[in-house]
Amino acid sequence: MMTLMSNTILRTCNTIVLNLYYSIVIPLCGQPRLAFVSGAFINDMADLNIDVLEDLQWATGRLEGGFGYIERATWKNNDVAVKFLRPLGRNNIRTNKSLRQELKVWKEIIHPHILPLLGVVRIEDRGLGMASPYMLNGSARAYITRNPNTNVMSILSDVAEALRYLASHNPPIAHGDIKGDNVLIDPNGRALLCDFGLSRFVEDNSLDDEGTTRWMAPEQLREDVMFVSLPADVYSWGMLALELMTGTVPWSEIENDYQVIQRVLRGDRPQPRGAINDEMWALIQECWRHDPDKRPTAWEVYDALCDLRHRHHST
Repeated sequence: MMTLMSNTILRTCNTIVLNLYYSIVIPLCGQPRLAFVSGAFINDMADLNIDVLEDLQWATGRLEGGFGYIERATWKNNDVAVKFLRPLGRNNIRTNKSLRQELKVWKEIIHPHILPLLGVVRIEDRGLGMASPYMLNGSARAYITRNPNTNVMSILSDVAEALRYLASHNPPIAHGDIKGDNVLIDPNGRALLCDFGLSRFVEDNSLDDEGTTRWMAPEQLREDVMFVSLPADVYSWGMLALELMTGTVPWSEIENDYQVIQRVLRGDRPQPRGAINDEMWALIQECWRHDPDKRPTAWEVYDALCDLRHRHHST
C-alpha cells in the first residue's frame, strides 16, 4: 500500500500548487518552500478578506472521504457544503501561514467553472471547515450515470476552460487532482472544478480504483517525488475524458493499482473504446504523451474541443 506522508515534497516551476495544505511558489525551479501538514484552524481571517460563517443550520448526516467529511448546512437561506479536513501532522507556524495563503488564493479565484469558496467555519474540536455552494446534482460521474443523454463534451469543455483559467493565473495554478469525482454539476448542467488536491495529502490515502492513481501522469507516479504541474493536469484531463465518455474509471479492466502504475510508467495507455470517435481519441492520446513537454496546453485542449464541437454541430 502506498501512503503519501506529510513530508512528501511537491516540485513545480513557477507554479502555485493549489491544495488545502500547501501553497508553494518555486521561482526558476529552485528548492520548494515546504510546510508540513496540519489541521490547525487559522483564527484571524479578516486580513485575508475571508468570511468566517456563523449561524449555520446543519442538516443530518455526513459524507465521509479520505480528506475528512462533508456536511450540508443552510447559511443565509442558501444550501452550502462544508468540508472538514482531517487533522494531520504537526501544528506549527509554517503550516498556519501556508494554509492562510492557500485559502487566500482559493478565495480570489472567480470563474464560472470553479467551485467558489464562500468562507470558513469555526467549530470547536472539529478543525477547519470550508464552505462552498452545495451542488445537488453531485459529481460529473454520478450525474452522467443518472442522465445518460448528458452532453459530455460540454462538461469536458467546461473543465478545460477552468484549467485554462488556472494556467493563465500569475503565477499559474496547478490543480493536481483532476477526476470525475472532483467535477461537480450545477443546477444548469455546467461543470465546476473542485477539490484542489486534497486526496494526495491524507495519511490513509491508499491506492484503489476510487483513489487518484488511475488519473495520474507518469511523472506523478514515481515514488521519489510527487510532481504536480500544468502538463500533469492535462494528462489527467485526458483520463477524465475517458472516464466520462465511457462511464468507467481509467484502467477499469485492471483491479490492482500497482499493475496500473507499472503499465503507465512503461508507456502503456488505455485502449480506445467505441464511445469515443477518432478525432476525440487523437486529442486524448496527445494529452497522454509520456513526455510532459510534448502534451498540449490547457489552451490548446480547449481550442481543440471547441473546434470538434463546432464541426460536429455543423454536420
